[in-house]
Amino acid sequence: MHRTFQRWAELGVLDLVWERLLEECAELGGVGFEWQAADGAMGKARFGGTS
Repeated sequence: MHRTFQRWAELGVLDLVWERLLEECAELGGVGFEWQAADGAMGKARFGGTS
């Protein structure tokens, strides 16, 4: 998971996702973008794994 995230960050995938989110939200109107955040869920690693 971490390697995938790092690869996406290097390739600019996260920037593209953020841009798309902004475009979609702008179409809804009335969304204030003074502060933004992306959130994810954390869970215990399966089978005792560490990464």
